[in-house]
Amino acid sequence: MYGQCVTPCPPDQFKACFIIWQSAATFRMPVDSPEQNEVSVGDKTYVFIDSRFSRGAYAVKDFLRDREDLFPAVINRILAIPPLISLLVIDPRFAKHFDEDGESAVMMSEALLEAFAEAQFLPGTFVFDLDAVYQRAEALFEE
Repeated sequence: MYGQCVTPCPPDQFKACFIIWQSAATFRMPVDSPEQNEVSVGDKTYVFIDSRFSRGAYAVKDFLRDREDLFPAVINRILAIPPLISLLVIDPRFAKHFDEDGESAVMMSEALLEAFAEAQFLPGTFVFDLDAVYQRAEALFEE
């Protein structure tokens, strides 16, 4: 099961899922209440409360209805990004991949988001290998 949760994702689908997640989680996109739906992962079935997390997960699950095999990997990648943002915005290597809008929001480069789609996690974890993320983002940025 771990392998299915950390497999690289097609960048275009991951970027779409990331945008859908953010839109649903911030209530900028209409989503049916997640409480009315069940989500199956492996042999377990879950019913979520109506929260930002649940709205995002449900919207992504619905978007990936034809590629349910990607759902665990996409969700784990989306969830692994936010804890890193505060570290990456102060890391000089990643400076060109962020643009602050003057408020509290920070825009991430498309190259960095694509790198997150494809990057490996540290073995046995759901933590990105930041050196690999950096190398991939740089390569994409130069294209």
